[in-house]
Amino acid sequence: EAPLVWKVKAPTYSNLLSWRPMFEDQEIADIPIIAASIDPCICCMDRFHIVEGSREKVVAKEELLRLSWEKTRKISAQRGLRLPESGGKA
Repeated sequence: EAPLVWKVKAPTYSNLLSWRPMFEDQEIADIPIIAASIDPCICCMDRFHIVEGSREKVVAKEELLRLSWEKTRKISAQRGLRLPESGGKA
């Protein structure tokens, strides 16, 4: 027999909550050391779930990047700024 579902949860999500008290009253130079102290798995954080009622959606890295580009364009347009031509493609 084998499991039907196997979910691996990296400890990064649980350990992120410890950052807040660790960052309080610290120097900017301490940020990298504090961040590394929980051994974060950054590649585990390239997506997230959105749950609204019974609807659930997974947003992956590509969509996050696209949404970031769209928001940057929108804010730039509102402020009358011109973005460089080599900016994000959507």
